[in-house]
This record gives sequence, structure tokens and C-alpha cells, in this order.
Amino acid sequence: MRKLLKRVVPAPARRAIHGVRVQLRTPGLFISDARRYLKYSIVPGKPKTLANARAKMMFHAHSLEKGLSRAKMRPLFGESAISELVKATNLWLRNGGSETDEFYLASCSAVGEYVAKHQALGIDPMPKLAAFDQRVLDNAASAFAAIPATDAIVQPAVEGAGGGVSAPANDYRAVVARRRSIREYGTGPLDLGLIKDAVQLSLFSPSVCNRQPARVHVYTAPDVVSAALELQGGMAGYAPPPALVVVTADISSFIAPTERRQPWIDGGLFAMSLLNALEYYGLAACPLNAMFGVGQEAKLRQLLNIPDGEVFIVFMAVGPKPATTLIPHSVRLNLDSVLSLH
Repeated sequence: MRKLLKRVVPAPARRAIHGVRVQLRTPGLFISDARRYLKYSIVPGKPKTLANARAKMMFHAHSLEKGLSRAKMRPLFGESAISELVKATNLWLRNGGSETDEFYLASCSAVGEYVAKHQALGIDPMPKLAAFDQRVLDNAASAFAAIPATDAIVQPAVEGAGGGVSAPANDYRAVVARRRSIREYGTGPLDLGLIKDAVQLSLFSPSVCNRQPARVHVYTAPDVVSAALELQGGMAGYAPPPALVVVTADISSFIAPTERRQPWIDGGLFAMSLLNALEYYGLAACPLNAMFGVGQEAKLRQLLNIPDGEVFIVFMAVGPKPATTLIPHSVRLNLDSVLSLH
């Protein structure tokens, strides 16, 4: 049938028909994505499964870790995070979630460090934690002792190129294992040349058919950085970083509805390369989400002069590394939770 149509229907007409079919198919692809997302995600905010509860524990325990890692911790912070972590841990335990799960224990650890740091300040935090299941409170101290919610980092002495850390400290494994999200920065000047070097190195990132859609926008004007992060919302309570790096993807690089996710795939590959390159060149960085509502996105596009044809991939706060800092511990999944050998 296809061969017959090819002989009977002129090429311009076939192309026109194909174009109409592509346009008709496109909404269905997005509707399919939306249905799948609504079915399996936590939207509209109510966990439905143990996997949802685990994700909520991961999210809100990390919120507490961030507050605990502040150079000057705000006493009795985290009312919303605590309330949501209570719901998540209660759901986890109520539905038979394992009490040896690493993210359940990370939640307990965050509660344990929250208690310990407040007690060190002479503050009783227990009334704020009363809604937790007693099993969480019973596990808090031992979980904190085994896996603290924050890690102390002391930066090595800086010498030479590559951010000053000489080989083998800057071999691939060392860079990847060392990179952590840092939200408080050193007081020295920021060398924009190192950001340029990091972007240059990231150009080796793979992309579909080598179309290279990633774009990088760097902002250092304090008023612009502050205004953008206030809209973005991911650095509340922290001083604005010396630089804000925004990674986008140019959707004009893509040619078919089936490539609708490719901007975020290629942009994400580039962003990870950039984070590792920033670490290699000795800069501190923290990736920040770029998931915006329509109005929020419009304001950011106008403020940052982002072309309409580029989609946001990730924001990054960037600055000189501090000599010492606290960071969230950020428990990692074990290999068996990630790897399936077929």
C-alpha cells in the first residue's frame, strides 16, 4: 500500500500529509507523558506508594540537612520540612517500609542531628518533633551517630593548574567522588576564566546527532543574581553566590515530536559535565532546580534575557571554595538498588 501511494501521490502532497500527521500526533505525545506523570508521581502532593513516601523522605530530610549545614544555624528552623517529614515517615512505617532502608535512616539521622545541635545551644527541640512516630525518635541518636546528616569538608592547599589540585588528586575518580553541592563560598575573588575553562571542557559532552543544544548564561551582577535567586527560590537563607550560571537547551536543535524530551537529556548531560569541570578547576558549585510555573518562568526569562526558544535545564550557584564548610551528608543508594544485570 505504501509503495502504491508513493507512485500515485505526488511528493509535495506526501510531504504535506506527513506534516499534518506530525502535527496531529504531537499533542497525544504530551498527553501520554502527562498521564504517566500523574499516575506515578506524587502530584497533586499526596504520596500513593512506598516509592512516593521514600521520595518524600529523601526530599524533606535533605531540607533539614541543608539547614543543619548552615554556618549559623537558625534555631528551631524547618517547620514545614519537619511537618512533611513526619507525614512521609509515618506513611513509610504504616505501610511496612523497612526500618533499615538508607533513606529512612537518613531521616532519623537528620532528626538526631537536629536534636543534638539544638541541645548544644541549650534549646529543647522536642516539642517541635512530637508528631514523629516514636520509632523515628528512638532511632534518631543511633542513626546520627552512624551516619551524620552533615559532613565537614576541609579544602586542600591550592597549587598549580586545574583549580590548583595536582594529579592524581584530579584524576577522574577523584573529581567525581569529591564533587559536592556547596552553598556557602570563600571570600576571595572569583576567577571567571575558570568558569570559561569549565564550559570549554564541557563542550565534549555528548548530544543527539552532535546537535549540541546546550547554552550557558553567566551572571555576576549582584542585583541580578539576587533577584533571579529570589524568583528561583533555591538559595533562601544563604548569601547570594558570586556567580549564577544558567544552563539552557536550544529547542531549535530538535526536529521531531519524538525528541520532545531530548533538550533535557542533552542539557542534563552537559550540566553534569559542567559541574564536574567546575570541581576540576577548583570552584564550588551547587545545582539548583529550574522547574517553574508559567508566570515565574516569564519573569526569569525577562530578567535574565533568556531567548524564548531555550528551555531551562538547571541553575548553578558558583563561587570560590571556602577553606572549610559543612554540607548535607546526602546518603547515596547502594549499587544493588541501581544496577540490574540482565
